Amino acid sequence: MTSRHAWVFLLIGALLCGGWINYDDKVERSEPQYGKEFIGFYLKVFTDNVEFEQETPEPITVVLKNTNPRSTLMPDGGNAAERRYALYIVVADKDGATSLFSRNLLEKDGGIVTAGKVPPQAETELLKVPFDSLEVAKVEAFEDGLPKFEPDQRMARAGQLGPQIFTMKAILISVVPGKRPDFTLASSVWRILLQPKSAARMSDTEKQTKMQAWLKKMGEGAYGGIGVSTQLAALGDAAVDPLIAMAEKPAADGAVRESRIWAIVTLCNSGSPRAEEYILRRIRDPIDFGDLSFLTWHSQGFRSQKVTDALRQLALEIVTDKELPWEKTHGRESRRHGPGCLEYVFQHLISVKATVSDEVAAGALRLGDPKVAAFALQAWAPGSAQSAIATVKPLFSQRGLHPNLKKSAMARLTETLRGDPFPAYDRTTDVDAGWQAAGLWLASKGYLKGDELVRFLRSQVFCVRTPELQQQLVGELQRVVGAAFPVRSPQPVLPQDWNATWRWALKTGGLDKDEAVRFLCDQMREPDKVDDDSRRALLIALKEQLGAEFPLPSMEKVDLDNDWPTCGNWLIEKGFFGKPKKTRAKAKAQFAVPAPPEAPDAP
Repeated sequence: MTSRHAWVFLLIGALLCGGWINYDDKVERSEPQYGKEFIGFYLKVFTDNVEFEQETPEPITVVLKNTNPRSTLMPDGGNAAERRYALYIVVADKDGATSLFSRNLLEKDGGIVTAGKVPPQAETELLKVPFDSLEVAKVEAFEDGLPKFEPDQRMARAGQLGPQIFTMKAILISVVPGKRPDFTLASSVWRILLQPKSAARMSDTEKQTKMQAWLKKMGEGAYGGIGVSTQLAALGDAAVDPLIAMAEKPAADGAVRESRIWAIVTLCNSGSPRAEEYILRRIRDPIDFGDLSFLTWHSQGFRSQKVTDALRQLALEIVTDKELPWEKTHGRESRRHGPGCLEYVFQHLISVKATVSDEVAAGALRLGDPKVAAFALQAWAPGSAQSAIATVKPLFSQRGLHPNLKKSAMARLTETLRGDPFPAYDRTTDVDAGWQAAGLWLASKGYLKGDELVRFLRSQVFCVRTPELQQQLVGELQRVVGAAFPVRSPQPVLPQDWNATWRWALKTGGLDKDEAVRFLCDQMREPDKVDDDSRRALLIALKEQLGAEFPLPSMEKVDLDNDWPTCGNWLIEKGFFGKPKKTRAKAKAQFAVPAPPEAPDAP
């Protein structure tokens, strides 16, 4: 075999062995549809079932629709002796990264297409071939627009590809040698889920032989594990003992740890009661704390109430800082590993449509991790409208919340407060506008007041950018803060009154220097939208924060023509706009000194 042939076969091997069925991988059968029309013809491909096991003769059917009054593909008859016809089935992974072509399915018997006997104005079944017997390969060369297969081309049976979601498409081509194809017809895409061959369909010898080969492959580490996990899991209880032995190996790094992780994943998908008991034991006492995320996430494979209850209890113990089950083995210091797995506990519960209580949601918010908090809110089922408000209300007094956390909180409030005129949540709109509307609604109902309301309004100052929201904030702050607020006019004027507002927020908000400078720099990112008064205010505020090192010569007399580009480029060089190497070129253009206008041509 040539090196090129070997490389091509490795690509096939990736699909043969690289199958992984995710927890949300499912294919629903729909009505087969024809692809795009070409000179009056249409093509469609489908299978009777869209989810079936490896090595089963699931029939692939290809149908040709002819809306013409003629019985030939080409208008001129097109039955020249040299004309070639070809029909291919293309099998690809769900992302389309790798495509495999069948051989020409009209090569041996062209049938009605070659004979020019396509029934006019009718639908005709061109072909029915078992998926298992379809031979496919990666194509590296084309001849006259047709895939070229070498005489010694290694082909793979489609029925032995790795379990995963695949797409199929039929392509009908006609070409005169030496020319480009003048007839190309493609079906629409047909999706299937190829499931692993079940143990019940294997003999004892086949089962043992394959299991040993797959275990050996998994022992190679990550790339070996992903290729065989689904197939090993399909063996059920038969593979549990060797998988547990692999999962017990204590190495923390390298192939041994990777194979241990894949053994855990495979046990979770085996459906074995013995595997379930083992995984529950390891959740309570992991060999390595790096395993916890895999144990808590992949244990959803059992779809077990026992596992769900165990994770709910673990989440409660973590967020309430109670003794965790593994502390008996690893000591009090090991309690710190609990919050690290919470994200995956909540994702697991969301995936199996299980929920957590008010106590767990509130405890997760107190941890201060926005990702964990967002997932906790998604898994949370509030006990009542009042408990929903009480749980999320503290978020409205916090500064710098992650947008996804705001979205999760608004989504949960919207769902819980359906009977009240709570502002409708739309995840496609400006999250800060939605958050401001939600906070003002809470204030109107008396849930946010006093210092909490001031903190909410001040936190909005640091994130809103649209004039409408800024105008609304200035008005609300005038009403709530009173005489201590610097804007007195009953009709605030932007941007002057907005500049006064954010300067007040910086002075009273308790921001550290880094946070304050970050806020000021964020407002400078689009200089064409910043007027001169705002530029001057921003430079003065930066001088107050950064002190003598900031290259603004005078706070009393700011020369914007020189000071704006000088200070802006200094901020870039010092890394205030991110890593200089990545952002310097883009940011420099924002603060470039404009070139003087060209002199008119001499008469």
